[in-house]
Amino acid sequence: GFRTVGTKAPIATPSDCSKILISENMSINTTQYGIQTYYGYAIVVANNIIDGSETISGDLSCITIDRTTEATVIGNSVRNAANDQIFVTGVKDVTVTGNTCLGGKGGIQVCFNFEDVEDAPLKESVNVTVTGNAVNFTSDRGIIFNGVNRSTITSNSIRGGVGNAIVLVETIRNDGYQSVTSDIAITANVCERGYFQSTVASGGLRISVIANLFASYVGTNDNTILMNNDGLLSLRFGGKQIDNFGLLKRDNMSADQWLMEFRLADESVHKGFVQRYLYG
Repeated sequence: GFRTVGTKAPIATPSDCSKILISENMSINTTQYGIQTYYGYAIVVANNIIDGSETISGDLSCITIDRTTEATVIGNSVRNAANDQIFVTGVKDVTVTGNTCLGGKGGIQVCFNFEDVEDAPLKESVNVTVTGNAVNFTSDRGIIFNGVNRSTITSNSIRGGVGNAIVLVETIRNDGYQSVTSDIAITANVCERGYFQSTVASGGLRISVIANLFASYVGTNDNTILMNNDGLLSLRFGGKQIDNFGLLKRDNMSADQWLMEFRLADESVHKGFVQRYLYG
């Protein structure tokens, strides 16, 4: 494949691997990386075709953006890598847009710096935009944010065999560092069959999930989901902020149904509303 590898330096310091365009290439049968940027600055990866069917080492992804600042991944066709087709880790100011992902375990993953030896002080990915991508027929997940701050997932299409369409998580690095996912906007995504799942706990405040089409919302078990009283979700109703909302729970009616209650912070005019979901 193709690699851009800069000198080892803090992510805030531009490296000697900068202002590079990787465009209109084809990579097949590579055993490690289709395209990888590593300690890069001002990198554009555009309009490449990559098949990761033979990838057996590295991050097991077609495109990897690793500890890089100001990168754009646009218009690529990536497929069949064992893990995620596009893997973004330990970055700042990155846009992933207009790509088509097919097959493999996952479509697009953005995560914190998982390296506990290299650059341990570098933690969450910040200011990442994932928009306008098509993720098709992955086996486990469409788009995942793990240890990401101040970022957006908007206007993506996820269809096919995926179980978890969009996932928010926080995992622990080998050195014990607990990643934090917060300040995330998830808007206008269309997910044919998949779920929206969140297991965010430690720092997941200011997460906005608005105007998406999901098959369902799920949490850590069958009877709880993202929407609880811990401030995990920021919603507005009639221009008013909703500060309190109840668990989405199965009720005892004859059909399989779920109820969710929202209460406004200011109840002087309207106390809130209830939504009912049917499934099965």
